[in-house]
Amino acid sequence: MLSGDRDEQGIEMRYRRNTILKWLLVGCAFCAVGFWASPYVAATRFAKAAASGDADAIVQRIDVPRLRMAFARQIVRAYPVDPVIASALDPAARYGANLVAVSYVDALIAEHLTSEAIVRLISAQPVQSVGSAASALNLPSMQRIGGAWDVFISSGFTGLVTFAVDVPAQPEGNYRLGFRLVDGTWKLASLGLPAGVLTRAVELLKQQSSASRLG
Repeated sequence: MLSGDRDEQGIEMRYRRNTILKWLLVGCAFCAVGFWASPYVAATRFAKAAASGDADAIVQRIDVPRLRMAFARQIVRAYPVDPVIASALDPAARYGANLVAVSYVDALIAEHLTSEAIVRLISAQPVQSVGSAASALNLPSMQRIGGAWDVFISSGFTGLVTFAVDVPAQPEGNYRLGFRLVDGTWKLASLGLPAGVLTRAVELLKQQSSASRLG
């Protein structure tokens, strides 16, 4: 009898362990699916908020410091540099110079690329009072992206916590919206700019820098 009781208890314990393991696997699967779907949902909601001009919703979905820094890095890479001077610098010096340049450019554009300016530009709202430099960047409107299906077929993960959406080709070139998981929320953290837009940004930077020195 005792042996039979032990066998039944063993079977019951194995059944419970298997049941718990099964539910854990089901829960992990649901979490994985939810995580996979979350940036698609976030990008769709962001596009809808921008298309409708919902400023509060847009600001909540933008990581302004990272977005500005992404602009600065692209502008620095596009800025013409004398190849002779560049080749004369060792890798560490080039890296340091690049960091200084990015910080300098970020400080210059911070005045124009405020939260209000980014919201107005992305949602294609009137750009009065946001500064000529900001309005001249000609950023893509979220109305160009389309609906949920358009977002789904033109986007994907670029890393564990990064996600990108390609805006349909525009006359000025191709844009890429980069989202990042920040504190449990997917936020717009970068915007890949076409070469023509970067060229205009470099010219605006030169004008701004000249005006600062003259001032």
